[in-house]
Amino acid sequence: MVLLRSELLVFYRKVKGRLITNQFPRAVLQHVAELLPDGERVSVELALNSRCSSDYDGASEVFHWGMFDTAARLSADQIHRIVNLAGSSLLSQAGNGINVENDFLTFCVDVADLDGQWEVSMIESGMQQQAVCLACAALGVGLMFHAQGPDGTKLSPRQSFTVKIQLGAMKPSYQGSFWSRSAPGSERPWLPGNLPDPARDGQIPLVKALEKVQCDSGAGTAVTAGNLSQLLWAARGRTPHLYKSKPWGLTIPTWQGLQNLTGILVAAGGNIYKYVNWKNARPTHRLECVAEVPALLRQLRDAFPPWKSFIVLSVNEPHARALWEIGYQLLNIVVQASALGIAYRTIVLRDQDRAAFAAIDPGKPVVMIGLKGLDSSFLA
Repeated sequence: MVLLRSELLVFYRKVKGRLITNQFPRAVLQHVAELLPDGERVSVELALNSRCSSDYDGASEVFHWGMFDTAARLSADQIHRIVNLAGSSLLSQAGNGINVENDFLTFCVDVADLDGQWEVSMIESGMQQQAVCLACAALGVGLMFHAQGPDGTKLSPRQSFTVKIQLGAMKPSYQGSFWSRSAPGSERPWLPGNLPDPARDGQIPLVKALEKVQCDSGAGTAVTAGNLSQLLWAARGRTPHLYKSKPWGLTIPTWQGLQNLTGILVAAGGNIYKYVNWKNARPTHRLECVAEVPALLRQLRDAFPPWKSFIVLSVNEPHARALWEIGYQLLNIVVQASALGIAYRTIVLRDQDRAAFAAIDPGKPVVMIGLKGLDSSFLA
């Protein structure tokens, strides 16, 4: 009965959406938005749970959850504050950057394919895009993606840009607040999984975490089942907002709502597990064992000491948009790991490393996050 009611609500919203003209507003006299000081203190987890895209239709349940405030505008200083929080490339010195023109951000990449640098450049662009998304979520700012094609747009033999993001003042979308600590709601009730439910608020402010985020941190604690759960939710967990009238909210943006551009595996103990966030038409949070391969785990541990367990991020298609999504997930994991004080290392996989997963993962593993700890009984 609950699911039937949910389907009817989705149908109603889609019909309503066809009656709404979602277009850029006419020029109006706008005041400079006042960003709430509370945004500087919003935790990593709360920003992740509150992340959403915005549009101009004025109805959070129809298309994008966020709603631009057309009576206000961002100042140049506010926009540059968000861009600065996105930082520079984190995996290499690829030369990626963000160009600012009024309220539009253009994400530029170096597309020279030198020793797999194209993949790294695209992943880094995804990390920068997601850093902007999280900064906006924390500070209460709206954003809209303007797609430039699944592989971006080529500017020259060496340079390309991946996406454009428009920033703008935003209306509060969660019962009068910019932020939500709630799990997905009653339409598609949260289905408890075999992982501990994630925390949706924490102690470390998102803006401070972004200012000092690194892709490697050997100084930290070993991972536990509890904080592995938190890392997986940060990477691709379900959140309370709707997208295209459906309860498909995630901690990351998706290309036109597509749910299977990438996948997440966990290698721990002697097994390979698949992360699942949607089951029986409901949002959930669980790991499902797909293979028992102690030899592979020994191989990984020998190749990448001192790391004992691994989160593996894979692409399921050849387009750059899947690599951007890897970057979204990677940025979320390292920000969350840093906030939890967990030791970790980002490992960009080579062809010989990927070969070990060929019989297990139908996709193409591109990045692993090495962690200390976890034995074969961590899900018991």
